[in-house]
Amino acid sequence: MKREEFLSELRRRLDRLPQEELENVLDYYDEIFLDAGAENEEQTAANLGSIDDIVRQIYVENGISPDGRPQFVMGDAIDNRNAQNTNTEQSGGYRQANVGDNIMSLLGKIAIAIVLFPIWFPLLVVGIVLSLVFSLVGIILDFVLGIVGVSFLVTGIITIFTVPPLGLVMTGAGLIMTGIFALIAVPVCKGAWRGLVRLCNGFAEKFHGLFFSKGAA
Repeated sequence: MKREEFLSELRRRLDRLPQEELENVLDYYDEIFLDAGAENEEQTAANLGSIDDIVRQIYVENGISPDGRPQFVMGDAIDNRNAQNTNTEQSGGYRQANVGDNIMSLLGKIAIAIVLFPIWFPLLVVGIVLSLVFSLVGIILDFVLGIVGVSFLVTGIITIFTVPPLGLVMTGAGLIMTGIFALIAVPVCKGAWRGLVRLCNGFAEKFHGLFFSKGAA
C-alpha cells in the first residue's frame, strides 16, 4: 500500500475522531512515510501493520468505542490492546511528540546535508549532466539516422537511372533507415523528455521530503 492510499484509508476509517485529533494522527503517520522515503512506502505500510489494528488502538486511546457500540467498556479495550501487542506510547500526544521530534530531525538533516555537501552536490550535478548527455546523444543519433536515410534514398533514386543495381541497394537502405527513424523518433524524444522530468521530480521529491515535510513545518 502506498503512502497516499494508507493516509486516505486512515482518514476514512477515523471519521469519528475530532478534526484536530484526526489531523494530528495523519501528520504523525505522514511523517513516518516521509522519513522512510518514497521508495520504501509499501514496506513502511507493511511495517506499520494492519490498519484495522491502528484504527482500533487510536479510538481506544481517545475513549471512543472502536466497534461503534452504544456502551463501551474500557476493560475490553485494554484487553484488546494487550492482545494486539502494541508497543507505542503515543497516548494522545501526537502533536507534542511531533513538534520536538520534527525540530530535532530537521536540524539533524540540515547538519548532515551541510557536512556532506562536497559529496552529494557533485553527484547531483554529474547525474543531471549525464542524463542530459544521454538524452541528447539518443536524439542526435536518431536524427542522424534519419538524415543519412533520406540521403541514401535520394541518391539511390538518382543512381538507379545510371547504375541500377547500386541505385536499388541505396534506395532500399535509405527506405530502411528512414523507416527506422520514423518508428523511433517520437518514442526516443518522449523517452528522453520523460527521463529528464523523472530525474528532476525525483530530486525535487527528495528535497521536499527531507526539509519541507508537513511535520517539519
